[in-house]
Amino acid sequence: MADVFISYCRSEGTSELVRRIAGELDDMEISCWYDTQGLNVGEIGDFIKAEIERCKVFLLLLDEGANQSSYVFSEVCASFPLYGKQITPIPVQIGPFAINSGLWFRLSGYNILSCVSSETVPVDELTHKIAELLHKKPQPERKGAQASKTEQAPPQASGRTINIMKSGKCGKDVAYELDENGLLTIYGNGPMGISENNKGCDWLLAVLILLFTVPFMFVPPFAPLGIPLDIRIFLSALLVVIVLYVRHVTVDMFQRPWRNRAYQIFRVVIKDGVTSIVARAFSDCVNLESVSVPENALIESNAFPSWTTVTRRES
Repeated sequence: MADVFISYCRSEGTSELVRRIAGELDDMEISCWYDTQGLNVGEIGDFIKAEIERCKVFLLLLDEGANQSSYVFSEVCASFPLYGKQITPIPVQIGPFAINSGLWFRLSGYNILSCVSSETVPVDELTHKIAELLHKKPQPERKGAQASKTEQAPPQASGRTINIMKSGKCGKDVAYELDENGLLTIYGNGPMGISENNKGCDWLLAVLILLFTVPFMFVPPFAPLGIPLDIRIFLSALLVVIVLYVRHVTVDMFQRPWRNRAYQIFRVVIKDGVTSIVARAFSDCVNLESVSVPENALIESNAFPSWTTVTRRES
């Protein structure tokens, strides 16, 4: 079973890139699988599908050839149902071109690394990111060929700035920051998002909509002539469903704005001042290991995955 599945289209530049990535992963004792000799069509459905289902990271090297490849598309389709559950996808676009609609639909929710060519792909950064996702520490560089590179590299400052990957609001007076190390910090005053206890307004909203649609159904001055009553009732009910669905999607975007990076979150720290954590706020954070929350903060149902260690600290 390989930790990493590399999906790509065989070409001179990309094949060399795959060998470089595989070599660095091997130095880190991370196993990877990629097609080196080509497989027959009959083998695609069985052998490759089994390898995809066993991997933990799906690395897609998307050049123009892969963008048009039916094999690559099949591999993406096979891995797509497992994104955010078992598999972490890492898509890399190599070259300036428009990603085809089928691939874009499956990758649009994830951060796509764009590179001008295969020579500009940051292999070290990519392999270290994979190591972090798999919770494996990168091995020290080997002596010999890379010794001069190590000697010439300037010493890294211990207090270097940590990059913030995503930030914004997740409540009226509550904000969040997700850094490059997978730490999500939530701070501010008051509750996160909209509490489940305050969602009774859905029913009030539905009643208000019905009050506006009843005249459309029954009152002659407003009811359109020539439209049967059952059609008017159906259209009114459809309007209620659409409005409630739009509200649900809008609330979810406000309460979980980090959802498209959920697989990159390893730790969560909720600062003092935040009074409640909404239901299912982190339920799709499949790599979440630990959470630190204030002692008196209210945690609603299924806020965190069942395997996550939740620690309450004194304020």
